[in-house]
Amino acid sequence: SSWAPYGLKQLPFTQHTEYRMYAMPHIWFRVLRSLQAFLRGTQVLAVFTGAHGVGKRSLLQQWLRYGRVKMPLIHIMPTQQMQPLQFIEILAENCDLSLQVDKSVSVAFKGLMQRLSKKGKCHVLMLDCIERLPLASVAVLAEILRLQPDDAAFFKIIVTLDKERSGSVLQLFDDVLASSS
Repeated sequence: SSWAPYGLKQLPFTQHTEYRMYAMPHIWFRVLRSLQAFLRGTQVLAVFTGAHGVGKRSLLQQWLRYGRVKMPLIHIMPTQQMQPLQFIEILAENCDLSLQVDKSVSVAFKGLMQRLSKKGKCHVLMLDCIERLPLASVAVLAEILRLQPDDAAFFKIIVTLDKERSGSVLQLFDDVLASSS
C-alpha cells in the first residue's frame, strides 16, 4: 500500500464524507449542548440559520451520529415539488400511521392530527433546507406546531435555513405561532 510508509493504519480519506475526521469548531459544542437541552425542554421548534455552506447540515449530522437521540427521528430533505398532500403523506408514513390521503389537504391534515394524538409519541422532525419547501407545505408544518398540545407534543421540529432565503419562512412561523398565543 502506498500510504503505509507514512505510518497510517488506514487511509485518511474516502470517497464519502467521513465526519470523524472533521475538527469541530468550538461554537459547535455549545450548539450541540443546546440541541440536547432542546430535546429535554418544552420548546417544540429549533431554527438554524446561516450562510449557505457554513456547515448547518454537518453540525446536525454530527449531532445525530453522536448525540444519542432517544426519540424516533424523521429526517426530510424538502424539494420544491413537495406539495402539502405529499408532505402530509410523508409525515404519516414516517410516523407509522396508516392514512388515506385523498385530494383534500384539510381532510388529510385532520386525519394526520387525529392519528398523531391517538399514538401519543413524540418524534424529532428534522427538515434540512426548509426554504426549498413550498410555502403551502411550510404552512402545514406551522399548523402542526400551532395545534399540537403543549403537554404532549407530536414533534420536536428542527429546521435549517439559508440566511439569505429565510425571510418568508420565518415570517410564516412567526405569524402562525403568534396567532396561537
